[in-house]
Amino acid sequence: MTFLGILFASCNDWLDVQPEDQRKEDDMFSHYKGYRNALSGCYAAMGHTSVYGQKLTTSDIELLAGMWEMMDNSGTNYDLTTHNYNDGVRSTIQDIYSKMFNVIVQTNKIIAHAEADGGAFPDEATRSVILGEAYAIRAYCQLDVLRLFGEVPGGDFGEEMMRRSVLAAEILGVEYLVVHPFTVMDGDRLLLDESKRANLAYFRRWHEFFHAHHVGMAIENMNTLGKGPSPFSNIDNLIELIDAINAPDVGACLDTGHAHTSGYSPADCVRRLGSRLRATHINDNHAGDRDEHIAPFMGTIDWPALVAALREIHYAHDFSFETQNLTSPFPMRIQGDLIRFSYTLGEYLLSDELFTDADALAKY
Repeated sequence: MTFLGILFASCNDWLDVQPEDQRKEDDMFSHYKGYRNALSGCYAAMGHTSVYGQKLTTSDIELLAGMWEMMDNSGTNYDLTTHNYNDGVRSTIQDIYSKMFNVIVQTNKIIAHAEADGGAFPDEATRSVILGEAYAIRAYCQLDVLRLFGEVPGGDFGEEMMRRSVLAAEILGVEYLVVHPFTVMDGDRLLLDESKRANLAYFRRWHEFFHAHHVGMAIENMNTLGKGPSPFSNIDNLIELIDAINAPDVGACLDTGHAHTSGYSPADCVRRLGSRLRATHINDNHAGDRDEHIAPFMGTIDWPALVAALREIHYAHDFSFETQNLTSPFPMRIQGDLIRFSYTLGEYLLSDELFTDADALAKY
């Protein structure tokens, strides 16, 4: 009996032995340095020439897009340019796919261990940084996998792009995806009632898909420029549309420049939208015939009034700059400085200093 007991105990011990790979993984994630090394491995893998070190930045992806003219009518590069999917090209594409998924698998392991056990970290803030980097790397790679290897759009291109946008937003953890309403026209004549009915049916249908993927919908106010006036440059029409959809995860995105060119005070729009406001496109203009998309204080929008209105409605969603014309006229070398300036400007707009700064208040 004693012998049998020893035998069974030995068998159980043998059966409980972890595979060598699992032991190495557990050992790696038993201390903070292991997490840093694992993240460094992810960054190194992304920098490989088969991924962002070359093929997805300067060579294969550019060749597939037809950005290079090949002088030599042979070889893999020429086959990529002409979309000749022979064995060499297939091997190249499979290499990109596998290396991207290797990064995704690695980030999954980092996230799983970091969420399950915080004992390896010196404090909770450090664990949050590790998790944040891992989630960002994973989302970045997953988004490109979807973009590069997802189904090719067929039939209605707009429908497929909407579907992909929702899936990408889900991967990235986007709270609200901004969408544009459209206009029904009869020649040059705007059909107001038909536009309202068509948009209501369209966004009600898409809301089911948004909701299933845990992504909110923010319908943007349009402007009166471009191809003609939009029914949804009118804030009352936008409110009517959102209220008719009648879903808690559907609201408005206020483009401050669109409101300004359409003759509205952006601050008044904020108050009228109230709790419906779920996203912002912050930009300035001179209220003329150009949707300029310049930085706050460069045009004629009253920014202290706008920020005061946001505070009044207790707005707590994204404060997103859409100011591409701040940077686009300048050489690439200094655009990074302008982007950093935009961040500083955003912090200033959201600070109490805005309401005590005599220079800012005097402008209005």
